[in-house]
Amino acid sequence: MTAQPDPPRTPDPPAPVITDAGSYGRLPPAPGPDLSRFEDPTVGARSGVTWLAGVAFALVAALWLGALSASQAADPTVALPIQERGVATLTSIDALLATHAEEIASATPTSNGGVAVPGFLVPGVELTVAEARSGDLELMRAALLSRSATAIYEQGIEALQPPDGPLIETTTFSTPGGTRRVMELLSESNHDRASGLVRPLAIAAIVLAAVVLVLGNGFSRFGGLGLAMLGAATLVFIGALLLKFAIAFIGSDGTVLADEFSRLVDAAAWTPARNAIVFGAGGVALIVPAWLLNWFFDRSLVRPAPVVDTPPAQPR
Repeated sequence: MTAQPDPPRTPDPPAPVITDAGSYGRLPPAPGPDLSRFEDPTVGARSGVTWLAGVAFALVAALWLGALSASQAADPTVALPIQERGVATLTSIDALLATHAEEIASATPTSNGGVAVPGFLVPGVELTVAEARSGDLELMRAALLSRSATAIYEQGIEALQPPDGPLIETTTFSTPGGTRRVMELLSESNHDRASGLVRPLAIAAIVLAAVVLVLGNGFSRFGGLGLAMLGAATLVFIGALLLKFAIAFIGSDGTVLADEFSRLVDAAAWTPARNAIVFGAGGVALIVPAWLLNWFFDRSLVRPAPVVDTPPAQPR
């Protein structure tokens, strides 16, 4: 039995020569270092806590934006004009005053010392004797709307309900129904409730933001916080768009007062969208510098020596 010849061996590449001018020849690739024994076991847990804190911050910040927007929309300076237009839409006050103008001017004052307007929807809201005797329909209209709006803002939609009368029913997807729903939301109680949530939610958001910044790494911590702010702003902005679509879907009955009321409500619904845009812009203002600083400082400052495969010819 003859022995099999050994397979030919591939000659080893020549060893590289390293000089000040560069490396002649190719260096073998460096083996990947095993750094697992140097890794801190708490790094993974820290990253997880930071991520959870960022998500919690985004949710709390979205709630804070919602509470702040609701507080602003239900503020008396914003809500009372909307309530006045709502009362005008529900009561058809212009036609009511024009029809009963003579009756109002000659009416006997009530036990409260005022003059009641026949058929007016808001119980207990009356004109003064001077207003009733003036014959000025615009003056009477402004007085009735102002007092009615204040009563509804302070007491809620129950101010429209007669003490001994039947329950007033409206359809949700109609101008009167949509008007009543908006007037229910823009009340003093809802304003106080939303305002009471603004401070606690703001404190919680600040604490969570501090956790993200303390546990984060390098400039990425600011980018993570900005990304969470952008996420919160996106949630609120989507909610504002849905609210505006709902208002548009309910629509108007085509009257001038109803159209004006719809425009006022639409402007109030834009409040959370405006707040979301400002908050999201703050997030972008954190993300962009953090990304640029990371890019600048993460670049390698060490350049490898040039590799020369063929040494230069030596002069003879």
